This record gives sequence, C-alpha cells and structure tokens, in this order.
Amino acid sequence: MVRFLVPLSVATMVVAPGLPAMAQAVALSGDAVSLALRMDARTPMTPAVESQAVLDAILPGLKANLQMSLQAGNNGVQQPDRMFPLPLSPIPARSWDSRRVGVNAAWTPFGGAKVELSASDRSDGAFSQRDPYALGSADHATRSRQDQAAASVTFDGLVPGQLRVATQTTLQVEDQIDLSGGTVPTTLVSSGRSADAAWLLTPGHWLKLQGGAAFEGLGVSWRGAQAGSGSYRYLRPRLSGTIMPWSGGQWTLSLERVVSPPNAAAFASFVQAADRPAAAAFEPDHEWRYRASLQQMFAGGASMTASYTRSTLQSVTELGPAGPVQAPMSIGGGERQQVDVSLGTPLSLWLLPTTDLAGRATWRASEVTDPFTGARRPTSGEAAYQGELGLNQALASGRLRWGLNGQVVGASRLYQMSQITALSPMAGVGGYVAFAPGPFVVRLQLDNIIGGERTVTDAFFIGSRAAEAADRINRTRILDRKAGLSVSKSF
Repeated sequence: MVRFLVPLSVATMVVAPGLPAMAQAVALSGDAVSLALRMDARTPMTPAVESQAVLDAILPGLKANLQMSLQAGNNGVQQPDRMFPLPLSPIPARSWDSRRVGVNAAWTPFGGAKVELSASDRSDGAFSQRDPYALGSADHATRSRQDQAAASVTFDGLVPGQLRVATQTTLQVEDQIDLSGGTVPTTLVSSGRSADAAWLLTPGHWLKLQGGAAFEGLGVSWRGAQAGSGSYRYLRPRLSGTIMPWSGGQWTLSLERVVSPPNAAAFASFVQAADRPAAAAFEPDHEWRYRASLQQMFAGGASMTASYTRSTLQSVTELGPAGPVQAPMSIGGGERQQVDVSLGTPLSLWLLPTTDLAGRATWRASEVTDPFTGARRPTSGEAAYQGELGLNQALASGRLRWGLNGQVVGASRLYQMSQITALSPMAGVGGYVAFAPGPFVVRLQLDNIIGGERTVTDAFFIGSRAAEAADRINRTRILDRKAGLSVSKSF
C-alpha cells in the first residue's frame, strides 16, 4: 500500500529584495520503502533551483538510504556598483551547477555483527564570463569531482569487547580551464586510502580502554605549465583510557598521531616555485598529541569539561623562502600547548526561569622556527585565546526565545616574506529574539551590538623581512557588526 502525504509548501524564506525562497515537497511511503521529493527556487537576485530525492528502505537485517540532488543557478542580474550606486553597473555573468549522489547501507547478518557500506559522488561546475572592466580577464570554467567509498565491520560480543575494522578511499579532481586559451589548463588531484582497526574493552563499569591504528596513504598532484606529484604514507596509532572513579565524573588520558590531509592548492603553489631551495619539502602537517581531560556532571543538569593537550609538531606548513618569492612548504617542527574549558548549567533565578548558561574558552601557546628570520614565534594566524558565553531563555511554552552571547578573540599575526599582518584582540556582545506564533519561526539576529572592533596593522618590507626594517605600516579599523531577519518553517 502506498500513501500520498499532504504536500508541504513554503520552506525557508529569508527577507531580501525580490521574491522569497519557495519550496515544494512530496512524500510517498509504503510498508518498507519511502520516497521523498523536494524542489526549491531562490530569489531572483541570485536565481537558482534545486531538486532532491531521498529513498529509504528498511528490510529484515538491512537498512539502505539513497540520496540524489541537482542544483543550478547564476547571478545573471545587474547589481549596483559599490562606490557608485547609480546608474546600475553590470557584473560578469557566472553560472554554476552541482550534482550529488550518495548511498548508505547497514546490514546485520547475525547478532553481534554489523556491516556498513557507503559511497558518494559529487560533481561541481562553474562558468565565469569575462569581466569587461578588468584587463586580462577571460571566460573561465571550473569542474571538480569528489568520490568517496567506505566499508566497516563491527563485532560486538563475538570477541572480548568490541572490534571494528574499516577501510576508506577518497579522490578529488579539479580542472581549471581558460576558455580564451590564454593560459594552460590545470588539473589538481588529491587522493587518500586508509585501513583502520579499533578495539574497545570495558573490564569494569569504572574503566574503559580503547586502542587502534590506521595506515594511511595520501597523494597529491598538479599538472599545468609545470607538473609535480607527491605521495605520503603514515601509521596513525592511538590509545586512550577512561576511569569513572565517582558518580558523574570521568578522567581520560589519550595519545594519538594526527595527520592532516595535504592542502592541494598549497602543493600547486609549491610546485610552481621554480627557484625554491633543493632542501625545501612539502608534506602534510602531522603531530603527536597527548591529552588529559576531566568531565563532570552535576546535580540539576550542570556539566563541566576541562582538558590539557600537548602536541609535538613534526611538520608545519607555512610560507617559506623560494628564491626571490615565497611558497607554502614545510618549515619544520615545533610545540603547542592548549587548555580547553567548557561549562553549561540551567538557571532557575528570579525573573529568569527556563534559562541556561553555556560557555567555553581556549588558551593556546605554540612555538615554531620562522623560515625567514630563524627566530622562534607562534604559528602563523594562531590566536592566543578565544572564548564564548551565551545566555538563553525560553518563554511562553517555548514559543518565544531570546538570548545574549559574548565572544572574545585574542591577538594574532600572519607572517609572509615581505609582510606581517597583526590583528588586535576583539570582543563583542550580540543577541537574538525568536518567535514562533504558528508553524513559522521569525528570528531577529544581532551580532556585536556592542564591540566587534579590530585593528589590522600591516607592516610591509622591501625584500625579505629577515634583513630589512619595515618600509611602510598601514592601520585599518574593522567593525564586524551584522543584523539579520529571517522567517523559516521546518517540515
């Protein structure tokens, strides 16, 4: 038997010039299979359409899910020039499309065993028309593709504890094409393969042990006017132990080797730096990470988590010397220490019922060797501290919510061969009000009502900053203050 459900209309609407976003959805369901179809159309300022289909099947011992979506859009409208609002100035036309297909399946052949499979394919394309006001611009096309497949088997109770074995493969390809023929087409490829095993043991109600290892192979290549490729292999062991010595509390000690996938765009820049030193190398960032954490649940729903992490950085990627220019490369190792604290608690104060308070804070201290000066300094772009604190309250049986949130970010510096950019600390307070009079939710969001200011100081050097004093210093004041109004409906 197949049942037709009532179609849903008007999904998400954002207040903006032009028509609101509209959506239409239909669902079909049977005894073991359900199908949901959805189509969206967005405002004419950036016209776009999206269609999505989701198929779910639940059979004895098997659950499967298939998702497909298509998107297409363009910006083929006139927009006011930022400096001269009148008359309207056309912007270069740009169109894009996206296709996604994904499948997930879980099979339970017998008690205590579970097999999970997943695969996905995503293809994105974009076409940008030549800008008539920019010299040297040309029609440009980009096409990218991402493929991923994974499989895992979990044994629970068939061996002491729980054993899980998994494998995964990924592939990403991006093509850049200058349709005028002025530049050579480029292709950027990154790939990865991994095999992983994890074993969880619970000898007692107060102790939990977990260990495992993954063997990972990573590859990246770039082809254009020049070509280059690199391949990397790592063993990533991990081990953790958790004790629960008292009610609501647990201590965890862990160590693991962390490897970040190589940045394909940074690798392409490295390959094109023809004058880089012979000893220069490019490799993924990797480190050994040691962590101790405490989590405590209190009566009444309050909770607190604190952790200390010490990392031995084996390879850090930043801009380094490549002859007369700079390029991303490995600048060697270093150290990092980090403290994280988070808390959350409900409040039942006078005039503040059904209120909760939540916050988190992070402190960091790192040290690497500057590739241009040889001095020890923090990693580029790292803020020494940051934190958030939010107060939220629900009124009128949850139909009205309001909240205040504050944030703070410490100072940081970005390092280049001939430039240092210093960002001052920033702090701000914002808030929101959300009202649900019926099936719709109206939300007013205000970011950084108070504060939100930063000073950006750029120091420019003639040549390398290793041998020269700053030639010029610019200071810019930035105010990050936003306001937004939205109307939405969930279905």
